[in-house]
Amino acid sequence: MGATGTVTIPGFSITNDFSVEAGVVTNISIPSSIMMSYYDWIEAKGIHVTASQPVSVYGMVFSHFTSSSFTGYPTPLLGSNYCILSRPSLDDWPLDGDTHSQFAIVATADNTTVSIAPSATANLNWYPEPYEVTNLMQGETYQVASTDYTGDVTGTWIHSDKPVAVFAGANLAYVPNADSYSGNPLVQEQMPVDTWGTQVLALSYAARTNGASYRVLAAANDTIVFTNGVVAGTNQAAHFLDLMIDGPVEFRGSHPIQVAQFANGFTIDAPDTREGDPCGILLPPAGRYLQTNTVATLPLQWNFVGFHTNWLNIIAPQSALSNTMVDGSTVDAAEFAPIGTSGYYGTQLLLTNDVSEASSHTVISSQPVWVQIYGFGEMDAYSYFGGLVK
Repeated sequence: MGATGTVTIPGFSITNDFSVEAGVVTNISIPSSIMMSYYDWIEAKGIHVTASQPVSVYGMVFSHFTSSSFTGYPTPLLGSNYCILSRPSLDDWPLDGDTHSQFAIVATADNTTVSIAPSATANLNWYPEPYEVTNLMQGETYQVASTDYTGDVTGTWIHSDKPVAVFAGANLAYVPNADSYSGNPLVQEQMPVDTWGTQVLALSYAARTNGASYRVLAAANDTIVFTNGVVAGTNQAAHFLDLMIDGPVEFRGSHPIQVAQFANGFTIDAPDTREGDPCGILLPPAGRYLQTNTVATLPLQWNFVGFHTNWLNIIAPQSALSNTMVDGSTVDAAEFAPIGTSGYYGTQLLLTNDVSEASSHTVISSQPVWVQIYGFGEMDAYSYFGGLVK
């Protein structure tokens, strides 16, 4: 069943009606003028999507060398307690100007008060101690950034008296370090702490030769983190571990954890072709997957600008291996490989190659499955996931 709906930006008196067919992604263009442009300032730049039927919402920026994407969450998934997972920029290239680690908040209700406790690494010179932002109205936004490229807002606590949406990332980030070219924007909507879990599963990015970078964040003290059954370290509340892992991986925490996965700069994997760039996603815990996921690729356009390869990662329980379909065709169960002893299996599927238009893809399974879409181009990359349930 298809859906109709509206995309509204009340602060700009913008309303766009849309209709979307089941299994097809419809693009709604948003003017760049509504991007948040100030820090430590309240703006009316929230975007509100309503639909007649449940829909998935993805944010995408398609720009040569600096593309990015994220998955938007439905309002029932939002909360009032967040611990931010981000990265530092690490970009001190003079031509790039000011670069920061940053986060943004969107109010869902009038007269919202938000309490912010910056992490020790956030480097918010004007707010080194906890502070409040009061009287946020529905759709109003508030954005904060570190004061320089070394700051990292990871571990910052956000508490509110009404549910809010929280986004975090960096306006230009190098991963895993400043020597790994090149930089790319990172942004992901944050998951409330009460949606974190103790088991998180991941597959590496396909066509990468040295695995992926992971950041594991704890919400409670003395959280022991395991990777494929081996102790990787112990985190205190709002502290994190940085890991580089190749291949399928099962993360376990003695208390709930949040895990982010990042693709590395092209010098780590493809210095000769310059194929790839940083991108990242937050990995939801096992058990919060969907049975049906519809996603879209980003295209390859004129002069080979864009994405030469687009990939789909699927993680499924063993019982669903013979009953998982992509675009109407059953995936061969032999394509799946076990993820440790988790009982889940994963596969990496090449979706499209040298296409001039974005294309939609639907994954349907007999059981809830994890779906991740990503692509690599010249000094560029993007990554997001199909969706999750609370």
